[in-house]
Amino acid sequence: MVIEQKFISGVKWSAISRIALQITQILITVILARLLVPDDFGLLGMAVVFTSFVTIFNDFGIGSAIIQKQNLNNKQLSSIFLFNILIGFFMVLISIIAAPIIAEFFNQPLLTSVIYIMSLSFIFISVCIVKNSLLIKDFNFKKITFLELFSTIFSGVFGIILAFMGYGVWSLVWQNVSMNFIYAILLWSTHNWMPEIYFNWRDIRSIIGFSSNLSGFNLLNYFSRNADRLLIGKFLGMTALGYYNFAYTLMLYPLSNISSVLSRVMFPALSQIQHDNAKFRLFFLKSTKYIAFISFPMMLGLFALADEFILTIFGEKWSQVILLIKILSIVGLIQSIESTVGTIYLSKGRTGWMFLWGIFESILVVGTIVISLRWGINGVVIGYAIVNVFLAYFTFAIPFKLIDLKVIDLILSLKNEIATSLIMFFVIIIFTSIQRYYLLPGNIILLSGISIGALTYFIATIKLNNTTYRELKSHILSGVK
Repeated sequence: MVIEQKFISGVKWSAISRIALQITQILITVILARLLVPDDFGLLGMAVVFTSFVTIFNDFGIGSAIIQKQNLNNKQLSSIFLFNILIGFFMVLISIIAAPIIAEFFNQPLLTSVIYIMSLSFIFISVCIVKNSLLIKDFNFKKITFLELFSTIFSGVFGIILAFMGYGVWSLVWQNVSMNFIYAILLWSTHNWMPEIYFNWRDIRSIIGFSSNLSGFNLLNYFSRNADRLLIGKFLGMTALGYYNFAYTLMLYPLSNISSVLSRVMFPALSQIQHDNAKFRLFFLKSTKYIAFISFPMMLGLFALADEFILTIFGEKWSQVILLIKILSIVGLIQSIESTVGTIYLSKGRTGWMFLWGIFESILVVGTIVISLRWGINGVVIGYAIVNVFLAYFTFAIPFKLIDLKVIDLILSLKNEIATSLIMFFVIIIFTSIQRYYLLPGNIILLSGISIGALTYFIATIKLNNTTYRELKSHILSGVK
């Protein structure tokens, strides 16, 4: 019960953080967009392509190792801290060497200086990894929320001031760097852990297997998640890439917010009960029920109303993404639950399994995309959906061996969420089909479809899934601590 209470509080603060940060970032971006020109954002985007890749190695999976390991003492943490500092400086050195090459590739000489300055963030990030991981391990997501929000606001104001003074792209660069700097200052001034002047390589070796395998998986994941865009842009052109990126982002955006909030808190919670498979299974299954309760009706509703949603909200010029949205909504439904299995590998310390599965999955997914290119963008999306459905069983079955759980047990635990979502889906399909037959306007069909879908899902939930509904309602109304 203590862990469950900490988990619920952590989820609430993570959700608050995600919502507040996105609203803040949107407002800052709107202001900066009015003060700067598109070329400034484009130049920063070129730099971010490189820095986001280097960031994978900057953490080196050490933050997750600290959360997973339950008996690290202060000397071990001190060794890890110094190792992080060394990695941070090494990443800066790599950036200095690579910056002229990246600038030449994009044919943008100014990019060299931009990457030089942005690489300072690697040092600020490295000094925060241990302290930030300890906050997560202690479920102190309230403090993390305030630190993230304050650093975003202060750096945003700083960037706006610089943009107003005419600093152009440098206002975006210093906004990015100052955000990490401010977060580091606030974290070090509010968290009482302090490292000792101590280093022992044996302390690093105790976590290096976990962290290196996790970094390898993250690297594979980075390439496999971006290979589709690279291949589509190269062989099918920018228009096809525009349609694909639009549809994928529209599908992924709500799921990433739901799943990432829960997964962020699931990891430290499951790590604390990693040796008790019975508790682990119960906790994992309950978490997936909560995700399915929200994501299943969302994805099926998007499938049913894709035509009216796209044409009414975005216009006729985006009509070609309707089929893509329908296909990807099914993928999204599966991936909303799949996104949680990483916490099993991490909590159990089996990142080696995770890395090996990542190799196989990446080869299969990228290979399918390459083969599907001959049938255009629709063929790529259909191929992507087929390979994801094919891999779904193994994606669950392999990590489930670590907790003595069967895939059928997961399906049975989600039977109420599946049933209520399907009832809602068929009611919307029937209702909208009648309206389309009588040629009602798209906006009327969309609004009435959303309304009847929400009402149907609520009634079906009360009748068939009242327990989960009451649990979620109780958690939401219980307040944040």
